[in-house]
Amino acid sequence: GLFGIYFVGTEEGVPRTIARIQTYLASLARPGAFDHADVHRAKAQLKANLIAQVDALAHVCEEIGRHLHTYNRRLPLIEALARIDAITADDVRFTAQRYLADKDHALAAFGRIGHVPAYDYCHIRNFVAQ
Repeated sequence: GLFGIYFVGTEEGVPRTIARIQTYLASLARPGAFDHADVHRAKAQLKANLIAQVDALAHVCEEIGRHLHTYNRRLPLIEALARIDAITADDVRFTAQRYLADKDHALAAFGRIGHVPAYDYCHIRNFVAQ
């Protein structure tokens, strides 16, 4: 799988924003960083986004391609919603520990990037203890 974070900000705010993002991602692997209510809220938001985008042709085409690549078939909406409902807080924590904790990542920046910290600084391991 692949996920990304995109943000736009002032040149001076970039280091602080990167630090906050990395601190948040690192926290996902820690016990007690979030609870079942947080996961429930995130699942509801994700399901609402999926349902809202059903009428957008460009999104449907992208979704079909993503599903064919991942599942070798198109996932019916009801199955996608059921898979989201099945996710638990433990699943989120396990996934964060497996894929985020002390793992390399890609970093891309565009524009005035003079304040973007060095890649080594942006590594999530630097934020685990915070």
